[in-house]
Amino acid sequence: LEEFCAVTFSFLNSPEAFTDNPLIVEDLFTMGDRCVKAMPEALVPSPVFASLFECACFGSLVEHQQASHALLLFVENSILLGVRNPKRDLLRPHIESAMAKG
Repeated sequence: LEEFCAVTFSFLNSPEAFTDNPLIVEDLFTMGDRCVKAMPEALVPSPVFASLFECACFGSLVEHQQASHALLLFVENSILLGVRNPKRDLLRPHIESAMAKG
């Protein structure tokens, strides 16, 4: 995920880039959402999580249904980790920090 994010962030650097690349936006946040669900203890404390969350906030105005859906699912499931996950006390500070930066 780190490698994919590094490459993807390098060209998703403007609102137009998000609009021009909806399939990449969709893939990025679908992968991010899967990682949030499958391995939250590894992803959330890592720097890539905060960057991905910030990217989601930046790209939240994408006018593409599937891309927006994937992006919002990532954000929703990330926030819910701090509420519903059994390890929420360990994850919540990282989630709150990512939200503050976004």
